[in-house]
Amino acid sequence: DREVLQTRKSVGICDVTTLGKIDIQGTDAGLFLDRVYCNTFSTLGVGKTRYGLMLREDGMVMDDGTTARMGQNEYVMTTTTANAVPVFRHLEYCRQVLWPDLDVQLISTTEAWAQYSVAGPNARKLLEKLVDQDISDATFPYMACGQITVKGTRARLFRISFSGELAYEIAVPTRYGDAMIRALVEAGREFDAVVYGTEALGVMRVEKGHVAGNELNGQSSALNM
Repeated sequence: DREVLQTRKSVGICDVTTLGKIDIQGTDAGLFLDRVYCNTFSTLGVGKTRYGLMLREDGMVMDDGTTARMGQNEYVMTTTTANAVPVFRHLEYCRQVLWPDLDVQLISTTEAWAQYSVAGPNARKLLEKLVDQDISDATFPYMACGQITVKGTRARLFRISFSGELAYEIAVPTRYGDAMIRALVEAGREFDAVVYGTEALGVMRVEKGHVAGNELNGQSSALNM
């Protein structure tokens, strides 16, 4: 309750490093994503992120997450923690067996990036103390993504929210993960920031009407989402 209330009131920080991360590149990357998701990604603009729903052959939800278009032929897919490996295997099967003629390359980068969600009304104010770029609403709107730096260190920023609040996800190379979370907590002291866990995240998702992880049990359809 404390974590939920403080995130709603000010700002909360959550470690989401365990989410699956897959870099997808090639001239047919957009077409490939159109086929593996039930919604369209080839029309997504560079610097934008979109929620994606992946279905099984029987139409039930296999996995969900966001995919960001970092460049013309470069996408970054995020999967749920539990399905990081199964989704990567599925993508490789699609690439090698179903559509071998497509120009697509995949690599799992789950362990290469440490990633943190910063959510709540003061999320932007906290991040502005750390990132080198302008992340104002006009420059970095909802569902934006981009390469940034944190005190000169390369990073990725995604303006996405799974808690229903103003929120961002910031990723840094894994070796800087410990330093990043410490810097976020220190910068957040001004706002009484709280570190919250997956139980609190589940509460916030349910309250906002977002699908929660436990609902991806093989019995949910796209209509349920």
